[in-house]
Amino acid sequence: MASPDITRDGSDPIGRASIFSGRRILMISPQAWNGLKLSKHHYAVELANGGSEVFFLNPPSQSGFRPRISRGPSPHLWIVDYSQVSRGARFLPAAANAGVDNLQARIIQRALQFPVDVVWSFDPARFTTLTHFDAKLHLFHAVDRVDPGVVEQIAASASAVMSVSDVILDVFASTGVPRFFVHHGLSREYAALARRQSPSVTEATEGRLLRPHRVGYVGNLLNPDIDHSAFCRIVGENPEIDFHLWGPYEYAALNWKSQDVPAVRTFVSFLTQQKNVVLHGLTPPSEVATKIFDMDVLLVCYDPRRERNLGSNNHKVLEYLSTGRPVVSNHISTYVRPGVPEGLLCMPETLHNEELPELFQRVISTLDALSTDEMQQRRIRFALANTYSQQLRTIDSLSARLLR
Repeated sequence: MASPDITRDGSDPIGRASIFSGRRILMISPQAWNGLKLSKHHYAVELANGGSEVFFLNPPSQSGFRPRISRGPSPHLWIVDYSQVSRGARFLPAAANAGVDNLQARIIQRALQFPVDVVWSFDPARFTTLTHFDAKLHLFHAVDRVDPGVVEQIAASASAVMSVSDVILDVFASTGVPRFFVHHGLSREYAALARRQSPSVTEATEGRLLRPHRVGYVGNLLNPDIDHSAFCRIVGENPEIDFHLWGPYEYAALNWKSQDVPAVRTFVSFLTQQKNVVLHGLTPPSEVATKIFDMDVLLVCYDPRRERNLGSNNHKVLEYLSTGRPVVSNHISTYVRPGVPEGLLCMPETLHNEELPELFQRVISTLDALSTDEMQQRRIRFALANTYSQQLRTIDSLSARLLR
């Protein structure tokens, strides 16, 4: 499903026809630029490469009263740092808090020295009245469920709300704001790796299936939303399978104030004692990206009933699918949406994981059938149809309709 204008680095830029091209875009992020690269970072890069002038607004820091604007990694990408006007603003009455927010927005806009065309916010806690920034278009992009206390405020000031999950969008249903589903995106790095292997995966697969099976898992092993019971059963009931786990597991990274600490410690202790488990720890994303292509099966194992977004979507799934490997997962409602190819994931039909260990064993027993060239290409095609640049095309089209 690759486009004819694919570049050698695995990207497919949105092109000059985009309404974002040549526009000044203020992107509000709850995560700083320097750190793990998430969806907002990838969108910023795609926009800049497509000809937009992007100003990436970091969370507040000690940058001095006047905002500091520094050059980012590409010619059209700028990083904006600022300090808060009032650190106690959230404890003020709503009207006073809104006034502080408005003042802060004016200071930032004055530092930019020109108006912006688009405000694109991923932050559900800062500048929840998006219109404090003057712009033609105000987009709110929700990647997690939003605090009910700010839903009306965001909706009243947003031109539209986008999200990776219908569960998240449903929170805005009563507000009347235009709502759009936009899937998670696949990064350039994973897209390039997928395209490199996609012409034929059969020969490589046959070689892998001759040795002991390898199962890969990527994620924070200290996350209390992991279904510890199902995970431990899967590992314990399959001693002949090697489990490779990438993600933090050291107690130093644990939130010791959490009531879930005992369960997390028991889980990690179990993993460290298993001979068929390899704990790789926190690993650079670029290294993980290449390593998971060596796996035979990839695993997602959260308890959707505990997880903030009810397990409705997970960004790592697209990365998994881009390898072509079978994916065993807890129920993820986004993958039963209309238009999503059936059977991309091997998952239970409900939010309960009691059957997940048995499902895992059925997948292992039918791994040859699930690893045919046709099946793997199907997963890869879906992942490549959801690159960040492809998602940006969708958002571009939606935004064009909003501006008519």
